[in-house]
Amino acid sequence: MKTSILSLFLFLSFSITAQITYIPDSIFEQKLINLGYDNIHDGSVATDSINSIDSLDISSVSSIYKIYDLSGIEDFYNLQYLNCSNNHFSTLNLNNNSNLKYIICTSDSIETLQVDNLFSLQTLVCNFNLLDSLDLSGNPGLTNLNCLRNELTTLDLSNNTFLATVSCGENQITTLDLSLLNLESLQCQNNPISSINLQNNYSLKHLTCHDNLLQSIDLSDNVNLEWLSIGNGNLIPPTFNNDLNTLDLSTNYNITNLYCNNNLNLYCIQVYDTSLINNWTYNIDVQQYFSENCNYTAVDESIAIKGKLIAVKDIFGREVNNIKQHDVLFYIYENNRVEKRILLDN
Repeated sequence: MKTSILSLFLFLSFSITAQITYIPDSIFEQKLINLGYDNIHDGSVATDSINSIDSLDISSVSSIYKIYDLSGIEDFYNLQYLNCSNNHFSTLNLNNNSNLKYIICTSDSIETLQVDNLFSLQTLVCNFNLLDSLDLSGNPGLTNLNCLRNELTTLDLSNNTFLATVSCGENQITTLDLSLLNLESLQCQNNPISSINLQNNYSLKHLTCHDNLLQSIDLSDNVNLEWLSIGNGNLIPPTFNNDLNTLDLSTNYNITNLYCNNNLNLYCIQVYDTSLINNWTYNIDVQQYFSENCNYTAVDESIAIKGKLIAVKDIFGREVNNIKQHDVLFYIYENNRVEKRILLDN
């Protein structure tokens, strides 16, 4: 009887100590061997050698040394930081890694990313993948998101109210409602975005939304805005084009950089104090100008009096396409009227 009990005890002890995690991808296992978490290339690793790891970098630098299957990652129970960039797997399921705070999975050809109920997740970098959807409703603690250059058509961030930075450029997003957030930085360039809601984003300092389909934008709540890029032509040929006809910056006292070139229907840019632009760096079109009251200046009246603008030239007779740091410009209208404008330099 004693012998049987002892044998059972030894069997159970062996079963516990021999618990293993299967690692079917040979490159994944080799990386674990290189990191000292495994010592035999047999398609498995002792679970107790990985379940306490809190940081794992299995990113690849070689095109022939990529992981295609991340099965086994679910047993890294205590993982807080994961970098698995530059590999190749269509699906990445991290739902079992509930302690994750930082995920970097750049350039992995991911089509499906599962990060449900990762309540501790703070940073997600999943740019340069093939995602057409991204569910972040279970990540309320998220503060930084980079999903640049995927295939997203929508992006719902209503549950991610702690977000400070969002980079979602070069997708297929058509609208963005960020009114429940208070971002510091937003980059949403090169999307077919026709509507963007930035109400309540009082902390926003950096906004890059060039090459979209915007005709107007309300920046009245973004009183700390310093950098605004809302022009066109940063891609050759441009995929999308903003077509602003108004731009009101009268509440954006802190702007230092403005880029709104190639908005051909935008004439008047309203600012709080025109003298402040002497300290700005800006790139605007030749027909655009700054005013403290754009409601009065009617472009139609100006055109009726002067005729249609046909060219803008500098003092050497060279045609000017963008206003940057020209001192004197000559506006030439179709009725042979010439208007001289002196622009104050920075």
